[in-house]
Amino acid sequence: MSNVYDADNIMVKEKYDHILEKSKCYQAIFETAKDLIFIKDKNLKYVFMNPSMETFCNTLCLEPIGRTDEEIFDKEIAKTIKKADIQVIDGETVETEHTVIIEEKTRIYSIIKTPLRNDSEEIIGLFGIARDITENSNTKKSLQKVEDKYLSLIENANEGIIVIQDGLIKFANRKVLSFLNIDNYNLILAPFDSFIHPDDRNMVIKNHFGRLKGEDIPSQYEFRVLDKNGNVRWVLINAVVIDWNGKPAILNFLNDITDKRNMEEEILRADKLDSLGALAGGIAHDFNNILTAILGNISLVKMYIMQGDKLYERLVEAEKASLRAKELTQQLLTFSKGGSPIFKTTSIVKSIRDSVNFSLSGSNVKCEFCIPDNMYLVDIDENQICHAINNIIINSVQAMINGGTIYIKCENIIINENDLNIMKPGEYVKVSIEDEGVGISKENISKVFDPYFTTKEKSRGLGLTTTYSIIKKHGGYITVNSELGVKTVFDIYLPASKQNCINNVFPEARLITGKILVMDDEESIRNLVSEALGMVGYNVYAVCDGKDAIKSYQEAIEMESQYDVVILDLTVPGGMGGEETIKKLIKINPEIKTIVSSGYFDDPVIANYKEYGFKDFILKPYRIEDLQETLIRVMNS
Repeated sequence: MSNVYDADNIMVKEKYDHILEKSKCYQAIFETAKDLIFIKDKNLKYVFMNPSMETFCNTLCLEPIGRTDEEIFDKEIAKTIKKADIQVIDGETVETEHTVIIEEKTRIYSIIKTPLRNDSEEIIGLFGIARDITENSNTKKSLQKVEDKYLSLIENANEGIIVIQDGLIKFANRKVLSFLNIDNYNLILAPFDSFIHPDDRNMVIKNHFGRLKGEDIPSQYEFRVLDKNGNVRWVLINAVVIDWNGKPAILNFLNDITDKRNMEEEILRADKLDSLGALAGGIAHDFNNILTAILGNISLVKMYIMQGDKLYERLVEAEKASLRAKELTQQLLTFSKGGSPIFKTTSIVKSIRDSVNFSLSGSNVKCEFCIPDNMYLVDIDENQICHAINNIIINSVQAMINGGTIYIKCENIIINENDLNIMKPGEYVKVSIEDEGVGISKENISKVFDPYFTTKEKSRGLGLTTTYSIIKKHGGYITVNSELGVKTVFDIYLPASKQNCINNVFPEARLITGKILVMDDEESIRNLVSEALGMVGYNVYAVCDGKDAIKSYQEAIEMESQYDVVILDLTVPGGMGGEETIKKLIKINPEIKTIVSSGYFDDPVIANYKEYGFKDFILKPYRIEDLQETLIRVMNS
């Protein structure tokens, strides 16, 4: 150790000698300590160092005693040390950390410095101890890295993770914030039950506190939560008891299963429709046969009476009533099991405008359209789609008692494989129908498509159910969203057609007559069609089943008096129906012109009549005028 001291440092040295004299123990501590111990005078020059400090400084310079930090360390470190030293000389005790590179190795030191005073309590320098905390610091950094890694895993987990203690939310990851649509500030320390759906709140609270008491509570169960905007989300919870800062808490893992629940409801709704449809289909078919006789005979009687006659007016009213009954059976058949639309490639724009204009006629509601010119074509049954849209418009009108505006927007959209959606990937036409009505409550919105569900006194509750069924059978999808007292929005998605041109099925018709063969198992319909077509110039022959039709057709060929058109009833109980009959007739004459008739418009033969060899179809019940128009199209084709 150097014994060279400046005269200015004599007093500091004497103070040090006095300290050492007090106890040999002090000297032993100074001499053997691994910590770096040093004393500086008021000019911040080193006047004493223990062996550990001398060894440290000797790696940086020779003879450190009597030098300042600027003469030992690099400029930046010296500047930082001096700043802290000045605070100590001013009377403060200061703790700092410094990083020093020694022999190309980085070391971190924790330093505590305190003022050194004489007997008069005057500050004559400073006393310091420096400890190498490199290993501790590295451990802390390693622990921090591990902590950061696990925190990153928690924050980016697909599950919502939430810690509840004393009934309050103590921690929530980003996933929880996301499906509650809330920020961390408004969630942390909030009562955990404040986000639970009122109908599920008691159950969740009971399970939570029962788990804390050690009761046998299911670890997993489902319940509903409400996001910031009041929207309902379904979650699956998996909960365990943990220790959180020395106190019991519940660690909860939440999975958002809203989409899964929606799909389950879709399947349940489809099952309800199938059950109802099985019954409805049979009833509607028989009813349509009866209606055909009623409606057809009304049309026939009208042909015998002059317009303006009072009897004629009564027949018109009876005809209107029969057509309303026809609409009812069509609603039943629309969602009957196996129902299929009769597709035609076309633009949906006309169907939308026709439906809206018809539905809003005479109401105090107006409509604003936003429909671009480049809409995709769609493969649809125009009658069914008009019916589906009409039901929505009627629902909107009824929701706007004091009038208002319906907004209809159409757009082309593309669903990608990566989209979280229950629809198949591809191109779709999206039709949005928005009203300004009273809205639908959250309790009822999941039921609007259910059969017979209605909040209106005089409603049958089939309108939106029918709409739902029509859209599903077109390969589409329909959703509804509502703000109570503000608006309701129905979104319809229909797959875009793969064809790029509109079907023009038949050329312009011209009135002609000819020889017609009619096959129907109902005698009343055979008599009706024979008389009605005979009145307008057709030569009609009627039979009751397929075997007689084949026999009559064969005989006509042999007599060189061939039939121009054959009308075949699709279903003949106990006999040969239209599907089997057409196969045999095509073998006789591949160019035969046939029309298929049925009260089942959901039958696949009707939906795909061309594939079975028919030229056209007519659905029961029909008016004589409808039959004439169909005949003209077929004979002109």
